[in-house]
Amino acid sequence: VGALIVLAHDPRAAAAPVALLALVGIHLAATDGVLMSLVAATVGPSMRTTGLAVMVTIGAITQIVASTAFGAIWSATGVTTAATTFAIALTTAAFIALWILRRTPQQARDAQVVGP
Repeated sequence: VGALIVLAHDPRAAAAPVALLALVGIHLAATDGVLMSLVAATVGPSMRTTGLAVMVTIGAITQIVASTAFGAIWSATGVTTAATTFAIALTTAAFIALWILRRTPQQARDAQVVGP
C-alpha cells in the first residue's frame, strides 16, 4: 500500500524510486517468511514441501494477474487511479485475510509445530 501511495502522490519525484525499492524490500521481508511459516505450521510434515510449492506457485500467478491488471488500469486511467484502486483493494484484502486467519490463543498454541 505504501508503494501505491508514493505512486499516487508523485511518481516523478526524485525520491520515488528509492522509496519504492525500500517499500518492496520491507514487503518481501514481512510477507515471504510469514507465509512460509504459516503454510509450514498448517500443512502436515508429509505434505509440507508440496504445500510450500503450491503456495509459491499461487503467489506467483496472483502477482502476474495483479501486475497485468495494474498496468491495464494505469494505461486506461492513469497512475493515480490505478494506485488508488489497488491501495483500496489491498487494504480490503488485508482485512479479509485477518478475519479469515484470526485465531484464539488456544488455536494458535495448538497449531504450533514442536521439534524438527
